[in-house]
Amino acid sequence: MNRKTMSIVFLLLAATIFQDAANWVHAAGNKSKVPPEVIMRRSQAGEPDPTGWSLAESTGGGFAVMVPGKYDDFTIMGVAPDGVSILSDIVESLTPEGSKFSAFRVMRMDGSLPAGAVDKIAEKIRRKNFYFKKNKRSFLGMEGFEIVAKNDTSSSVTRVFQGDGRIYELIVEYPSALTPVMERDINRFMESFTLH
Repeated sequence: MNRKTMSIVFLLLAATIFQDAANWVHAAGNKSKVPPEVIMRRSQAGEPDPTGWSLAESTGGGFAVMVPGKYDDFTIMGVAPDGVSILSDIVESLTPEGSKFSAFRVMRMDGSLPAGAVDKIAEKIRRKNFYFKKNKRSFLGMEGFEIVAKNDTSSSVTRVFQGDGRIYELIVEYPSALTPVMERDINRFMESFTLH
């Protein structure tokens, strides 16, 4: 993928992530009418180790995670339909094979999260996939879940945790044809997530 194509993909992903975040953290689920502002902190950052993985540290999100290859680090700022500012800090890595590793923190600037915010994430994933399996998970005292999902062309593993007015989400999306070789990479990504 060339640099121009990656920039277009990044902007499309950023807009999608923000709209999802705005809907997840707004109880009514209405779409925000204010376009998001994307701040690129670092592009193609990281120094891959001998295994080809980098430590991706979010500039504003207070978290780090291991990702394959280099990564983008960006922030999306916008306004929820109820007028509260939303901040999403994201690190993301795209592999040449078409897998995407994303970690982000979403928070409303008033510190609130409507009841059921994380359940909306699960419901959105369920609607888009013919296979959906959800299991409870916890992380540093935060309750959450892991979802394994599949549709006609792609598969994903998502972990979501909610605590202290924040939602943390880890997602690995990949072409379903790669399923037999993804387990080790998914585990490495998910288990390396830390807060600081």
